[in-house]
Amino acid sequence: MKTLPITSCLLLLLSACSMPLPTLKKEEAPVYFFDAPAQRWEETLPLGNGRIGLMPDGGIRKETWVLNEISLWSGGPQAADNPKANIYLPAIRKLLFAGKNDQAQALMYQHFICQGQGSANGAAAKAPYGCYQTLGKLWVDYAYPPPADAAVSNYRRELNLQTAIATTSFRRGTLHYKRESFTSFGSDLGVIRLSVSHKGALSFTAGLSRPEHCHLDKTGNDLLMEGQLTNGVDSLGGLKYAARLRILLPQGGSLTATDSCLHVQGATEAVLLLSMATNYFGQDPAQHNAELLEAASQKDYPTLRREQIAAYGRLFKRVSLDLGHSLRESWPINRRLAAFHLDGDDPSLPALYFQFGRYLLISSTRPGLLPPNLQGLWANSVQTPWNGDYHLNINLEMNLWPSEVTNLAELRLPMLEWALTRATRLSAPNWPENAPA
Repeated sequence: MKTLPITSCLLLLLSACSMPLPTLKKEEAPVYFFDAPAQRWEETLPLGNGRIGLMPDGGIRKETWVLNEISLWSGGPQAADNPKANIYLPAIRKLLFAGKNDQAQALMYQHFICQGQGSANGAAAKAPYGCYQTLGKLWVDYAYPPPADAAVSNYRRELNLQTAIATTSFRRGTLHYKRESFTSFGSDLGVIRLSVSHKGALSFTAGLSRPEHCHLDKTGNDLLMEGQLTNGVDSLGGLKYAARLRILLPQGGSLTATDSCLHVQGATEAVLLLSMATNYFGQDPAQHNAELLEAASQKDYPTLRREQIAAYGRLFKRVSLDLGHSLRESWPINRRLAAFHLDGDDPSLPALYFQFGRYLLISSTRPGLLPPNLQGLWANSVQTPWNGDYHLNINLEMNLWPSEVTNLAELRLPMLEWALTRATRLSAPNWPENAPA
């Protein structure tokens, strides 16, 4: 291979330096947005801090946040091992090597399986195998000042991947409304700020709900939701969970609590603090929620927000990617995706997609907790598709692909720790029943 002499290389470098450089757009925060409320769950904005998840739909008259907690599983311990399964492994291999795949599959389905119901063909919410489940919903019904037919304009619902904060803003008549939501990486609970541009014009009713195994109550001005899932054998007997909602009114207004909801009248700003927990790790979920709320209530919203951005940013800001820019960055994401499918002329969209993958991994897991499941940590139903479990044929691996190559190596640890814990339990006959599964 021929090489250029160093003098020629220097001349080329000097020549290149003398050329006018292209104008580069200042790198902006990776953001995507919609110009309308979500019409389906898949259009909501995923928020997560590795343990809890929120998914706001940005509704105008009524808004809903789908709630998740990474350890919320039905089911329970079961003796599913089949000691005779390995007897058929040589025969299955022999059929495979002979090209008789259908016969090998039939033999495997007949004998090389666990005992009992197993995963119930991906529908094990009521079976001992269990299912990852939604924790429920936080809903807010807004009461707007007259006129009732005031026009809504300038609607924008966005997710900022650099801050992990979802924002909904719009005008209704002459008033400007803004709502910010995040799952705090600093205080470990959900934080939502509702605000309006005119003093005293914010009124609403907020509540918690779940399709089953749910009991609502109040303590002081906090709203509680508690329950216990089925273990697949008894009607209950499974994991216990709790959620607790507190509303702070920094600029005045009135708050009234009932056994089923919280009512706010005449406020300008409201900060909703929502704590969620289970007893998976041996803690009392109600007590854990109370402790988190008490700690967060001592801080104002700007402090909670700053802590969130700093804690999350320590992971997200390790990598940046700039592939160029286009005018389509000012388009809603659904319009951008449709246009990209036709011509691919949107260089910043692949970069945004790259960062979105990192964002989802950061939001789905963190050291000391559980690995991301089949759906990360987001689910909107009691019976999630394929139980929302840890599929080892490809799904778990896909979740963790970005960990090493996008500078998030420590996010592999929950999977390694979980696998080691399970292996230890299988080899320890006296492992306590209430230990993490």
